[in-house]
Order: sequence, then structure tokens, then C-alpha cells
Amino acid sequence: MGKILLLSALILLPTLTALSQDKSSSYPNYDLAPGVIPGSGFAAPTDDQWDLMYGYNELETQTGDNGLLGIAYDGTYIWISGRGTTANVNMFYLIDKQTGVLLDQFLTGTNSLWGIRDMCFDGEYICGGWEQGIYCYDITTHQAVDTIPIPTGMIFQRAVAYDPATDHFYCGNFASTCYEIDRNGTVIRSWSPSPLTTIYGMAWDDDAPDGPWLWVHDQTTPVSGSNIWQMDPLTLQYTGFHYTYCSPIGMEMAGGLEYSSDFTTYSTAMLVFNQGTPDAGVALEMYSILNLDLTPYGTPIVIPAGGGTFEFNISIQSHIPTADTVDVWTNVLLPTWTSYGPIINASVTLPPFSTLERDRVQNVPSSAPPGVYSYRAYIGDYLSTIYEMEYFYFTKSAADGGDGFDDWYCWGESFSGEALNEPDVPREFVLYPPYPNPFNQELVISFELSSASAYRLAVYDLQGREVSEFGFRISNLGLNKVVWDASGQASGVYFVKLIVDGRWSMVRKVVLMK
Repeated sequence: MGKILLLSALILLPTLTALSQDKSSSYPNYDLAPGVIPGSGFAAPTDDQWDLMYGYNELETQTGDNGLLGIAYDGTYIWISGRGTTANVNMFYLIDKQTGVLLDQFLTGTNSLWGIRDMCFDGEYICGGWEQGIYCYDITTHQAVDTIPIPTGMIFQRAVAYDPATDHFYCGNFASTCYEIDRNGTVIRSWSPSPLTTIYGMAWDDDAPDGPWLWVHDQTTPVSGSNIWQMDPLTLQYTGFHYTYCSPIGMEMAGGLEYSSDFTTYSTAMLVFNQGTPDAGVALEMYSILNLDLTPYGTPIVIPAGGGTFEFNISIQSHIPTADTVDVWTNVLLPTWTSYGPIINASVTLPPFSTLERDRVQNVPSSAPPGVYSYRAYIGDYLSTIYEMEYFYFTKSAADGGDGFDDWYCWGESFSGEALNEPDVPREFVLYPPYPNPFNQELVISFELSSASAYRLAVYDLQGREVSEFGFRISNLGLNKVVWDASGQASGVYFVKLIVDGRWSMVRKVVLMK
């Protein structure tokens, strides 16, 4: 399975795949790792974070500035700081957050070799570290409003983060002592950056379910150039977790760092800037409040020449405290790189903090060409915006042009208002609900065949991996029973799948509780 988070549905599927493979493009939306985790006050983490949302790798070309250093987000635009194209005349660059296009540029009012380094947004001003302290810049008037002085004994401020709850700033500079200060520059606390040796950026994250965290951007520990370390701001101790960001275009050295709670409608973001050739930035998805999961039952899925079916579960989780309405749809990408769909197309209203899931059966017609297919599910605003997409693969062994299914029918548990398009499938068998369910160790599985048939019975875990199977057999008509001994399996959700005559199937969900 795979997951891609998108913000625009106007990208054609074949184009999207090409961009996923060519990560040197400026404007693709793609993930380097699957999954997201919910944010503050929501459910417990379930998947990986650090998904790549955007890459801004043509900033140096657009600005003509080879000294780009810091990154910040004001709720609408991305700000990039640079030393400028004229000696000691420093600049701010205004960037469109989704496309990476340069929109405008302003003089910072500073005059130094490099100008403003790491930056943050305090809700009113862009605040950046430089030789004299924390430089505060009004985003409306484009004028400097204040410089918070450097603490005694500190020679420079490169890294800057802002905590809105205390109205305090955290700052650091390479291997020098780090400080928490107020708006007057008064030191609240200080600490050693060790074992980090080249701190260049900081970001404040108060959305993490187990936070808040202070994220620290370091150039050399470990040696790879761009390393984001997690620090507990209560104890001023590193947690031990760090994320090493490997750029798709070879950016090497850590620069500014910024965290935003409102970067997109349904997710927060970490904005990472790296110095290198070229200087460039990325937006990494951090926490999502709307999740999509697409789980096939029984993998690998191989459809015979005469057509057949596969079963899957589609689940949408809302971690939003109010009701929310989204569209959900599916389509299939054929081996010919053409898309068929939508197959499922429904609008659903999710109650606060809810999960909506449906078990479905998808048929594949006999006329479908052989090859590898991608089955895709989406949530968002149909034909306008995609919030999230997930997919899995299946294979069609051949095409016989026979009397298999006539269309890509999909049936099962329906979404509200959805008109199911179900074919006239022979129902000459039934897989009864296994019992007891939930069960502790042994599960009784019963099924009935109306005629002598070849069948296969197997059990799969939540990841679609086969954990037990009862082989291919020929059975006479009537009731059949088998007992699954699950003493060697972990507690959790499992799926019992019956396949009859190699093409018809049914699935039942069971829960093992030890």
C-alpha cells in the first residue's frame, strides 16, 4: 500500500506518478514516506510523519540570491531571508506556499554580509536572528519594529523559535549556549546545545499529542547536513529522536526551520530550509486531522483471465471537534496508464472525532487487460481538491474476452446516498460469521456450498499478510466447518476469506483477544 497527500486534483494521475519518480521538480506534491499522525488533542499517533508535501528548489534561480538562509510562514505566504544580490543589502522574499513561485521581495533594513538567518512568525511580526539580536519585521508595513537584544555573552543569534503561550523566544548559535528569552532580551533559562555542534534553526511545535516540542535544526550531528532533533522544552533535554532529512536534489547544510499549525486545511507542516547548491526549502507534513486508509483483504491479489473480485476496507478518520463533510471516491489506474472511474463516488458527513469505514467488493471484468493495476481512493472535494490519497496494487493474469463481469462493479457496505451498482453475481456459497467473535484462541469457521466446488480458505492480518491457510480443496455441497487455532498469533483484527472456484469470494472480520 502507499499514501500520497495532495492539495490539487488538477494533476493527472500519469503525471503525478512521473513526478513521484522525478523528485527534482519544483512543484510536485508527493510523499517520501507513507502516513501521517494526528495533532494536539486528537487521537494517539498511528503512522509515520515527515511526509514531503512540497519542494521549493528553484528559489535561488528566481531570486538571484545565493545566500538564502531562513524560512517562516505568516499564515498565507512563505518568507525566505537572503543576504541579497548587492553587498550588505539584505532581502526578504515572499513565496507562494503551494507552487514555490516568487511573489514579491522587500529590503529587510539590515546591512551585513549575510543578514537575517533563521526566522519565525509570532502572529504579527517575522522575527529573525542576526548579529544584533532578534529582528522583528512588520509584514504589513514592511518596516522593522524592534530588535530584541542579544543576551550577555552571546555573540550571535542564528536559530530562533517562538512560544506563543509564554511570549518567549528560544535561540541558539552553532555550539554556543542556547537561551530562552523574553521580549526584553532577559534570559529565562539557558542550556548547552551538546551533543549538537552546529545549530542553525529552531521551531516550536505545540500540536504534537505528547508535546510541546522544540525542534532543533543542526548541520553536523549526525554528519549529513540536515538533522532535526526533538527537545523537551520543559526539561531542556533531547528526547533521543532525530530526523535526518535527505533532500531529493542534494541540498546539504541545515538552515532555517519553522513549524506551522495552519499550513493546509487538514495538516500542520514543518518548513525546512537547507543551504547548498542550490539553496532550497521543503514543507514536510507533520500531523493530520483527517486520515484515509485503504486496506486490501488478502494479498497479493491476482485476478484470473475470466475476471474476478477482491475485497477491501476503506476507512476515514476525523480528529476534528466539529462535524465535517468530505467527498470520497475511488478509481483504478490500468497497466495502460489510463484511469477508469470514479467507481465509488459519495459525499460523507463525519461526526466529531469519528471513524467511518466500509467493507467493499470490487470486481474486475474479463476484458480487462493483463498487467499490474493501482486501485486508488481519495478524500477531498471531488474534481477540485484532494486532501489525501491511498492506493494498493493488484494483478490481472490475462484477458480472455469471455463472459466475465461486464463492468467495474463495486458493492458491499454503502456510503450514505450512494447507489450501488451490483452485478448479478452467483451466490452459490455463503461464509457464515465465525464464532465466537471476539475469540480467545479457537475460532469456528463455517461455510456452505450449494454444489461441489473448489475452495480455498485463509486468514489474513490487518496488513493483508496471510497468517493461516487451509489449502485448496474440493468440497461436496452442504455445510463445512473448520477450526482455526490462533494460539500463535497476537491479539488484533484478522480477516477470514473464502474463495470459491478461483473467482468468487467472501470475507469476514474477526477479533482475537488474549
